[in-house]
Amino acid sequence: MEAGYNVSFVSLDELMRLLKTAEISTRAARKVKTIRNSDLVILDEVGFLPISKQDANKFMNLLMQAV
Repeated sequence: MEAGYNVSFVSLDELMRLLKTAEISTRAARKVKTIRNSDLVILDEVGFLPISKQDANKFMNLLMQAV
């Protein structure tokens, strides 16, 4: 952060909520865009709660867009 990198910190639960609502909420879409444009994303609480196959696909799509 001090070196000028954009860093996002988000829990997996919050990220899933944002990805699900990004198409209908401009606020969620902006947050997803910020996360997508970050140099580093710190993802918290991975593995605490199970996620559905659809949510896993949304997460993988986000990862593929970052590559």
